Amino acid sequence: MRYVEDFSDERQKAWCIHCGSTIASVPANRDHVPTKSLLSKALRQRGADYDRGAEDPDGYLPQVFTCKECNAGFSEDENYLLCVLHAVISGSFYPNSDEHPEAATVLRSNRHVVRSLKTRPDGQLSLFENLPPFTVYPDMERVKRVVVKNARGHAYHEIGEPLMQAPTHVMISPLTLEPDSKVSQA
Repeated sequence: MRYVEDFSDERQKAWCIHCGSTIASVPANRDHVPTKSLLSKALRQRGADYDRGAEDPDGYLPQVFTCKECNAGFSEDENYLLCVLHAVISGSFYPNSDEHPEAATVLRSNRHVVRSLKTRPDGQLSLFENLPPFTVYPDMERVKRVVVKNARGHAYHEIGEPLMQAPTHVMISPLTLEPDSKVSQA
């Protein structure tokens, strides 16, 4: 992602975009938008290089200041969504580490999330786990929290506008990946 000069009104940056706390009066830190863990390993590495002073403008990952409590409060839901996405991409809760090494690592180290996904009332039946179509029924409230968090962060970063009120609705739907579609791995 290319760095864009921030010309937004500094007065808009005085509070946490999630809870409204005054940033100067609470412990605060930077929050990446989009959530770093949802990006490819290559993008995360370029972002880390940029944060350490590399001059490649394509390595920039947008960041906003939020209170530490809010930033940490999203971690479990972001991790949950990361597990859901890796299970869907690999087509299994137990992916082959040769074919999907990152998915295998993430899902193996988050067995509690895998168990919660498998025990959902409408979850993938163990009997048909490795047969197509592999279907995961995530907790949409957890997914929604991550989507809204990232939307707020992007609005704040892109237009300097804190959108702290709850959205009237959030629509989340899966994209079907066709075999001939081109998905960027960078």
